[in-house]
Amino acid sequence: MSFALPYPDASFDVVLTSFMLHHLTREDKQKTATEMYRVLCFGGRLLGADITEARNFVIKAILPLTRHFERVEDNLDGFLPIMFETAGFKDYAEVCRYLIKSISIFQGSKA
Repeated sequence: MSFALPYPDASFDVVLTSFMLHHLTREDKQKTATEMYRVLCFGGRLLGADITEARNFVIKAILPLTRHFERVEDNLDGFLPIMFETAGFKDYAEVCRYLIKSISIFQGSKA
């Protein structure tokens, strides 16, 4: 389970998440971010990709429909940056966006 990782604190230099956060409940997303932070070494990097806040007019237009798929609503409402900041990550930033700006590649660090 992503929110109860079986690794000691500070076990990894890099933590990668790829298109799985939108499958989790809001509470489990936050627990997962906290676990990622816990297992990351000081100075380690968070790298990820997932559905993110709607900024494109096409995505905004279909937003009411997309909210019913999986548990993507939190992501579409801009929860990811808040979640990672709450978990302790520093320098969270989007590196780029793809697919009509609905998918974000992001990074952060444990400083």
